[in-house]
Amino acid sequence: MSPAMRAEPLRAVGGKELPPPRKRMGRRERALAILLAVIVALGGAYVGIGKLGSRQEAASGPAPAARPRAAASPSPSPRAAASSPARTFEFFEGRDPFEPLLKPPPPTPSPAPGDTAAPAPVAPADAGVQGRRVSLLDIFKKGAVLYALVAVDADEFTVKQGEVFATNFRVNVLTQKCGSFSYGDEGFTLCVGQEVIK
Repeated sequence: MSPAMRAEPLRAVGGKELPPPRKRMGRRERALAILLAVIVALGGAYVGIGKLGSRQEAASGPAPAARPRAAASPSPSPRAAASSPARTFEFFEGRDPFEPLLKPPPPTPSPAPGDTAAPAPVAPADAGVQGRRVSLLDIFKKGAVLYALVAVDADEFTVKQGEVFATNFRVNVLTQKCGSFSYGDEGFTLCVGQEVIK
């Protein structure tokens, strides 16, 4: 091209001027453009791998059991025949979260009226559970000091903050409704009316 041709502005077919040519990118703009391209490529790869993984899970999952059909009848449309049955979670077995894990043993039958043998000892309901039952019965105030009424098994203790009771238990902190206790190195919290086995 001759220099004279470069000097005159380029005109489009409709007679309008074209915008001036773009300036070359500087080092900073080029680095930002490359960084943006890398981020877009990584995002696309992440989405692509996610879709590929979901396809593989669907392909490798257990095949649904075939449902018996009553009689062969013409299907209303080809789409209805091609649809697969809904996926179910047959592998999941529900459990009642409020059902106790340890069940008490069944009651022993009472002896017959003519039987004079000594009755068998009845195990308490918590026979399978080892430990001591700790209950916070009440928290009350005497003067400016809070006291807790705590039951350990069948024994009751009136204790204040910092006291040791029932050999291994200690009162750490008392509030109006709850208390923080420790059993050896293990800490626990009880509110009035709650109990725990330690």
